[in-house]
Amino acid sequence: MEFIERPSLKAGEKPQIVQTFLSIEQVEEIRKKLAELGDLQLEMYFEVALTTMVRVKALNSIKLEQINFEKGIIERVIEKEGYEVDLYPSERGMKLIKKWLDYRKENNIECEYLFITKRKNNWEQVSKGAMQSGWVKKIGKLINIPHLHNHDFRHSYSTILYNSGMKLEDVQELLHHLNPDVTLKHYIKKDANKIKDNKKKFEI
Repeated sequence: MEFIERPSLKAGEKPQIVQTFLSIEQVEEIRKKLAELGDLQLEMYFEVALTTMVRVKALNSIKLEQINFEKGIIERVIEKEGYEVDLYPSERGMKLIKKWLDYRKENNIECEYLFITKRKNNWEQVSKGAMQSGWVKKIGKLINIPHLHNHDFRHSYSTILYNSGMKLEDVQELLHHLNPDVTLKHYIKKDANKIKDNKKKFEI
């Protein structure tokens, strides 16, 4: 499936989903505004979704028992095609998870899942739909990007890592791709300014 060409648009057609690559500056702006907003779960969701680059189905399925604070990872998460993967949140993400769990303990909020919502006085696993149509849209509005999608976090952070110097193979591994060509072709937006500056070194 990875090698099947994605359908191209015909003349006059509009893409159904606008792909957004957040810049480092936009990421920092979102972090700042989320901290000011004071919604701890939403802040944690953004940081974990961004820095693990995991798909939303895997994200909403994370259980508390899978969080390993000692190693700083989230273990055995079920990803696409049903295989288990380990996730590597940022240190900031792990601190927010710890803060969120402390808050839950203080307020007697019990649920086996990390991301939760309250229904009829019970705390339950939040749905993928709520993340995609509610949470991520709320984040997008903070920086005036109403069409932001959860998958944009996956594209954005892989691009940031690659353009910051991480090897393609390592980015590929974090995205759980079987082939680096998929990573490079569909998930990396190369830094045009960096390419231009490098080019100057070889001009004659």
